[in-house]
Amino acid sequence: MRRRLVMTALGVAPLDLGFTGAYIAVSGRWEAAPLAVLLNLAILIGLNALVVTLLVRPLRHLGSGDGERRRRARRRLGRLGALAPGWAFLLGAGYCAAIFLAGAYTGGPGGETGVSPALGVGAYLWFAFVYGFHFAFYMSFAMGDALAGYRQRHPEEQAAVVKQPFALKLALVAVALAVMPPALILQDLTWLAPVRAAQGLSPTDAVVLDLMALMLAAALSLFFVGRALIRPVVSLVEGFDAVAGGRLDVRLAPASDDELGDLARRFNRMVRGLAERRRVEGVFAKYVAPSVARSILAESADGRLRGAARTATSLFADIEGFTALSEALTPDEALDTLNAYFDCIARPITDHGGAIVNLTGDGLHAVFNAPTARPHHAADAVAAALAIQRLLADARFGPRQVRLRTRIGVHTGPVVAGSVGCDDRLHYTVYGDSVNVAARLESLNKEFGSQTIVSDAVVQAARAAPNGEAALNAARLERRDGVVLRGRREPMTVYALSPAAIREEGLAAPGAPA
Repeated sequence: MRRRLVMTALGVAPLDLGFTGAYIAVSGRWEAAPLAVLLNLAILIGLNALVVTLLVRPLRHLGSGDGERRRRARRRLGRLGALAPGWAFLLGAGYCAAIFLAGAYTGGPGGETGVSPALGVGAYLWFAFVYGFHFAFYMSFAMGDALAGYRQRHPEEQAAVVKQPFALKLALVAVALAVMPPALILQDLTWLAPVRAAQGLSPTDAVVLDLMALMLAAALSLFFVGRALIRPVVSLVEGFDAVAGGRLDVRLAPASDDELGDLARRFNRMVRGLAERRRVEGVFAKYVAPSVARSILAESADGRLRGAARTATSLFADIEGFTALSEALTPDEALDTLNAYFDCIARPITDHGGAIVNLTGDGLHAVFNAPTARPHHAADAVAAALAIQRLLADARFGPRQVRLRTRIGVHTGPVVAGSVGCDDRLHYTVYGDSVNVAARLESLNKEFGSQTIVSDAVVQAARAAPNGEAALNAARLERRDGVVLRGRREPMTVYALSPAAIREEGLAAPGAPA
């Protein structure tokens, strides 16, 4: 990397040869070429290489060396974007002085140039500024481009850079392309006309030379400035595209020392925040329903979801005979069996838009239409119950591959959904009389010898849903009228629900081996 930086700095030599070649071609003073080339080699290559090598020497400790040397190397890396253009300006001014003193263009001090000493000093100061500006302009963007490439390849070597505002870079471009050319032409046609005449240039020649310098500066701007300004923008666009595609592991190496570099750092902070949010949501979703987790993160500043009254469908599921079965299992086997069972029946619930709000022992409580709205929540709950029965007909669970049957109760009615608990322990729950009814329907399966019982309210709401009638007709419904649930006085109509084509061997006694 240090070799590349030195070679980049030596680019001022061919830049000057471009200026010198243009001058010689326009003026016809070919005798000035040997001295100009000698000065170019001695100063712009020899002296320049020596100084830049010293500037980049601390960088040899990047990626290695002790902590202090590496810190110094990173500090130098961060300051090179400002040190290199500063050196380039001094180099340009000193090179201009050498040219004037050696007489490569004007015959030198005391030469018969027709230029007064005062005018000669003024001309030197002006051309020293012009040379210094163009060298610094080149060094700023060329060196910045090389450093940006290194930062992108080695993001672990980021350093606190000396910030160069984006507005300053635009100002340099504006000066190089819009201010300097007319200023050169104006000076050459007015007070510097005698100097140009001494150089063998007519006013027209001087204007042509200035325009050639303008084209050279424009070419530099098009290449280096374009890369310096466009590269970080392209990097940001690629980063946002990656995030839009779901990648939160993307990180951008700040490719510039201006506000665009700050944007890359802020982009990285944003992505880290999104990744942390996804991680929190993922962990959170293992303890509460994913839809509940998303609602809490999106809508609540204090972790509470305010109570909301709505009509929802509750589904209770409980394993038949699991207490007796667990006596024959070791604690680890019982836990593995329960985990496999819950993983199995949770999928159809979440696939149909339900939220699991509670797990108690071997029981499960899910709700449809809270917290996420589901317009056909009763039909969704019926579809989930049927899917659970189909899955359990063929499923085997735990190390002993046992069969499990579950009892399901489903009811639709008014509920209140929200967070309950104390300041340091909250629980999202759904409560109301309709929830109690669903729990009683699940227990009613023991009396009826059924697996799933749904209320008449569920059936009527499911029939009203699109394709709900067809789904119910494809299932088996056994109507029971005048059923009085425990703890209630009013009789109600319920239905024993089962898939129409469930395999009979799937109805074997719970705990039977595969």
